Amino acid sequence: MLCFGAFFRTSGRKRAVFFPAGAVCYNECWFLQIERREKPAMSAMDKMWASLYAIGLMLIASALITFARTKTTGILRFFLSLIAFLLLIPIVILMIVSIF
Repeated sequence: MLCFGAFFRTSGRKRAVFFPAGAVCYNECWFLQIERREKPAMSAMDKMWASLYAIGLMLIASALITFARTKTTGILRFFLSLIAFLLLIPIVILMIVSIF
């Protein structure tokens, strides 16, 4: 079936869209609705994995800080605390990604 025009809704009103002659339309121009939808940046499963990675990194950072403050002194304590602090950067990024 040739599709010379189709109707779809934009914010409550119908709008006609016309195609050049010879455009093939299957199933009453169903591809119009698919092309107009915005694809999500990440799927729900991707967001779940990002949040799980963030939780894992938070556990590692928490364990590093706890170990550094209870068992070490001097320069080693500083470096372990610095590593734990630097782990907060990807944690915040992953948290923002999983929210939006």
